[in-house]
Amino acid sequence: PIVGGCGIFAFFQREVSHAVSVPVAKSNLVQVPPISQLIGINRRIRIITWSKRFLGEQHFNAAGWSAQKIPIAVGKGLEEFPVWKNQNFGPEKISLLEATMVQIAKDVLKENQDLGAFVYEGAALGFAPTLQKATGLPVFNLATLVKMIFSGTCFI
Repeated sequence: PIVGGCGIFAFFQREVSHAVSVPVAKSNLVQVPPISQLIGINRRIRIITWSKRFLGEQHFNAAGWSAQKIPIAVGKGLEEFPVWKNQNFGPEKISLLEATMVQIAKDVLKENQDLGAFVYEGAALGFAPTLQKATGLPVFNLATLVKMIFSGTCFI
């Protein structure tokens, strides 16, 4: 399999998948349509991204879906929060970053009562288990994408 994790890699999904004979998932955003079916098409998916400025309908279309048909919520990018602005992340900041992610998720949940899941757009975004525990909602990321592809191809 060929896997990428960043939303911008969605632009290469069709070309790469047509050029090779193995499963291809260039972006975590390819998970959105099945997630929508799993949680109910009337519930929104919150896309967690580093930069909202660089994420839009063109990325969703490249990943094979549209925000016109699948309800999503895309709020502030993590880059807009003070704790994330200084990208000099050392071990001493891990608990602060984790607490910030949990607070962001809880705030989003308060603002979006119809929220059904979180999807990390970027490969490097962490703390998925903590978010899941804090919100009670499923969290999908690069790990869930890789596990899905591996489970479908491990017998080849």
